[in-house]
Amino acid sequence: MIYRVYCLFQLPDEFSLIHCSGLSFETSASEGAVVTMPQGAYSEKLGNVTMFKKYLSVHAESWYKYVNGVRGREAKNGDVRLAIGCDKSTTWGMATFSNLTEHNALRLKFKAIGESSLGRTYGWEYSGMAEVRAGPDPQEVEDLRMNEEAERGVVYKNQCLFVETLNATLNDDVWKNISSESALLSVEETANAPSSDLTASTPGGPAIGQSDSSGGSRSSTSQRGSSNPGPTQTRPNVQFEEVVTSLVCMI
Repeated sequence: MIYRVYCLFQLPDEFSLIHCSGLSFETSASEGAVVTMPQGAYSEKLGNVTMFKKYLSVHAESWYKYVNGVRGREAKNGDVRLAIGCDKSTTWGMATFSNLTEHNALRLKFKAIGESSLGRTYGWEYSGMAEVRAGPDPQEVEDLRMNEEAERGVVYKNQCLFVETLNATLNDDVWKNISSESALLSVEETANAPSSDLTASTPGGPAIGQSDSSGGSRSSTSQRGSSNPGPTQTRPNVQFEEVVTSLVCMI
């Protein structure tokens, strides 16, 4: 479980987290994560998500073919994602923990620890087993400024903490067809490699040749239905799921 903590109000300069005790957390859960945004955050999300769902439904199959067949990435069904929103902030803190017992509670405190040429800096105090981080990295900010005087004192709200995506999952028939084509493509590339010692065997499963003359692929369901002039019931080729993923907790 991931907990997001925002500052929902703007503190005046003379009364900041430096003068406060900070944000304290205590848990006895077996595992979890905390993400703090002490200076708040802003969210962006596409307003016309329906249009992107339609676009994804048309192109998801060809994207999987490119990812697995051409690029050889071995993506699983559901791995292709289209970003539709994000949460960004200027500063953040992250803590993750696991394998805790009910007799071994974890205590965390996130607080401002000082000021620097890069602005306010934050850090963690904790008792127990946890992995903690805080950002942004000072060197990252310096690299963005590129020693330009006009950039001195600029606060960048560019720390992407969460991304919202449309995850595309193909139906079983279409996915099996793509997997077979990707496997055969891999075998063909191996057979054409410049080495006399390489041998290739054709794996089982559907053969290549399940695409029409224009190059577009067809699912097994639509092929079976083409021989039947009567009405058929088919499942949609693509299903969607909107998912929010934490980037800083992907460690």
